[in-house]
Amino acid sequence: MSALGSVLAEARVGGTAESISARLGLARDLVDLMIDQGERLGLLGSAAAACGTCVGASADIVRPGCAGCPFARAR
Repeated sequence: MSALGSVLAEARVGGTAESISARLGLARDLVDLMIDQGERLGLLGSAAAACGTCVGASADIVRPGCAGCPFARAR
């Protein structure tokens, strides 16, 4: 798998740029650029776009559809 593919795979499961950088041994700036590119190409969803109206990120009760989302608060 390419470096870009590895970064996007890690980001899809909730990896942060910092953790992806450390895990893959890539410069943090490069990981940030790869994540930005993935969002622009529609390969990744933007956390800001997804959570701006997401009920799971702000509600006291996590809905079943939000159970796997890393932004949903576990209660």
